Amino acid sequence: MLRELADSLRRRVLSTGGYHHRNYRHRLSEEQAAALALPPGSSVLLRDRRSGMPELVQRTWPQESSTLGRLAAVRDRLDGGWGVDVPRVLWQDDSGAAVLLYVEGPTLDRLSPAGQPVPPAQLGQIGGFFAQLSRPARSDVPPLPAGWPDDGDSTGFLRARVAWAARRLSAANWAAYGGLLAELGVAEDAMERFGARTPELARRPFGLLHTDVHRRNIVVEPGGRLRFIDWEHAMFGDPLYDLATHLCRMRYPAAQQRELIAQWREAVARVRSGPGPGPEHGLERDQPVYLAYERAQSVYPDVIRAVTSLGAVPEPATLHQAVLRVEAVLEAAAEPLRLPQIPARDVIGKLLWAWRERRREPVGL
Repeated sequence: MLRELADSLRRRVLSTGGYHHRNYRHRLSEEQAAALALPPGSSVLLRDRRSGMPELVQRTWPQESSTLGRLAAVRDRLDGGWGVDVPRVLWQDDSGAAVLLYVEGPTLDRLSPAGQPVPPAQLGQIGGFFAQLSRPARSDVPPLPAGWPDDGDSTGFLRARVAWAARRLSAANWAAYGGLLAELGVAEDAMERFGARTPELARRPFGLLHTDVHRRNIVVEPGGRLRFIDWEHAMFGDPLYDLATHLCRMRYPAAQQRELIAQWREAVARVRSGPGPGPEHGLERDQPVYLAYERAQSVYPDVIRAVTSLGAVPEPATLHQAVLRVEAVLEAAAEPLRLPQIPARDVIGKLLWAWRERRREPVGL
């Protein structure tokens, strides 16, 4: 039934979604809900992977739905529940499409937009969420790719992320976007140079990482409980990396960012047990390194997404938003990538426009 429902939604329901997926929401009829043993009025979400898009975020496990199924089993095994509800998978196919039970409620960005403080009760839940992610062991998560860093090898984990960014974000996209990136001041070997400057990190126990916890991926359920969605880029590794991606994408006010870090430290120290250092070991020294990496690697996906958002004939408002996005990511990456100079806004706009015009030119015979 769910395969037929998925085909029907693709034909008749307007999709939403982001760069990598189309999402189709559907409220089940009473008959459909009963057939799936779900409460009346339940909604489902078809997540359909977009084809032909550059892979701009690392995907450790091929299918989000398979990852969610494995994590649901972990939740049931760890002390009768590990404190994190992952979305329930109702159906999946080999293409990466899946039907999930829809998580009801507004996303956090609608209630607390970027740059604004998060209510204290919700901030505590976010810190607790990251603490719970430190509980699963390597044996609890799906099999990792060959050569994945050993548990605790934080230096190896960081260098593997840098190598992936140099290979899959920079080198793989340089033929298509390198001219624009170079005009914006990003050298072809910028990520390799960044990697050569990275220091040794402290050893920390690895845990499950979401890697994409931002305001649009946090659902506020009725009553205020938070649910965390979009696990397609989950991985297993250094918890400080997950904290860094979160801080960069949440855009907390400075005082609240410090508060979240303090809550994170307390929560992970409380949850983890046993001999040896915990996930918070080396936080003060190593967190800036991961923040620098996140700001450096973000140049590539953000510039690519900004320029591809323009369409064949960019509207002025769309171009303005793309310029602001590129300016922001260049400013954030200026120090870690040692960019010589950030172009002025009007220059960025001219470069983006010129790139689109070049792409529109017919290929000569």
